[in-house]
Amino acid sequence: MAAANVDYLMLVEESYGEFTFDEDMWMIYAKSTTNHMTPHEKYFTTLDRTHKGKVGLVGGKFLKVEGRGDVKIMMKEGKKKTFNNVLFVPELNRNVLSLDQMIARGYEVTMEPSFHDRTGAVFGDTVWDERGPALRLKVIEGKEQRPAGREEAEEEDEIVVEYVMAAPFSKSDLTYDEDLWMVSGHATIHMTPYENVFTDLDRRHKAMVGLADGNVMMVEGKGDVKIVMKDGKKKTTIENVLFVPQISRNVLSLSQMEFKGCSFREGGRGECIISDHVGAVFGDTVWDKKDMALRMHVIKGNLTA
Repeated sequence: MAAANVDYLMLVEESYGEFTFDEDMWMIYAKSTTNHMTPHEKYFTTLDRTHKGKVGLVGGKFLKVEGRGDVKIMMKEGKKKTFNNVLFVPELNRNVLSLDQMIARGYEVTMEPSFHDRTGAVFGDTVWDERGPALRLKVIEGKEQRPAGREEAEEEDEIVVEYVMAAPFSKSDLTYDEDLWMVSGHATIHMTPYENVFTDLDRRHKAMVGLADGNVMMVEGKGDVKIVMKDGKKKTTIENVLFVPQISRNVLSLSQMEFKGCSFREGGRGECIISDHVGAVFGDTVWDKKDMALRMHVIKGNLTA
């Protein structure tokens, strides 16, 4: 059975209820976690309760999002920092920081390991055990308010992005065929620069994609792309694809594909065969210096008709 549609992902390997987590501990997940999230309502300085969604877990399960807002912390040296767009997930049993989101905001991880913002300030004490890496953060619980438009002097502006492609990127380094879709473990969602591939496109959806170098690209819509599978018979729809005109390639999010039940296996010639949840193969796999990609037969849309 295909997985339900979700808005966010947290595809961690450990079982959901296996460990306990201290309230000041924020787990850092490097793969397949699209957003920061917390079950603690008291942490938010602002909280939009109208924001609803679903966080996809391993095995096709999901948790409900009951809001999104800002969480303010005190850095190790006393500097204040605000995490924007943190998800409020009451059923979650831990605080979570998305490493991809941190990279897209220009933060760095050193080999000690320690976590720094763009100015070199350290977030907090690093903890590393069988649960994985975590930060102990001093949260300024959400009671203080400040007038609109007035920022505190010791707090730098955040780069606020909704999506991430935390891979090295240049508009001119390589060229990409229009039918080639790069399979990226660094992308939190599918995206394309080609408007003509959409069978349905919501142009009201505006957002930003954060890149590994701290730059951003504008999202000018989100919609559906229909393809013909390799056998030439089955058609399938890839949902919630971002329209990003500035990007130089089509991108498939490995995390999104894994959540949807796609499988990856080695073929007889050593190639990687990528199939959907019922075993249908997407297309021919290409692997070169541009990384792994799929050649897919897209059924072009006709949005102006």
